Amino acid sequence: MLIDERWILAALRHRTFFSFSEPNQVIHELLIRLNNRKFRKLNTTRTHLFETLEKPTPMPLPSQPFHLA
Repeated sequence: MLIDERWILAALRHRTFFSFSEPNQVIHELLIRLNNRKFRKLNTTRTHLFETLEKPTPMPLPSQPFHLA
């Protein structure tokens, strides 16, 4: 998470935006690039790991709502 945040902020640091939608669009594009980049020590991407490990096995929602104690 920290690596993602630093990588995106570094890419945005010298840019000027004139609306709220501009940085959102750029962040979206940067996230796609980051998720499709291979890890240094693994021969895979974040997108591939999500598609193969997490997406096929979602956990069901709890049957009872959470109550703050």
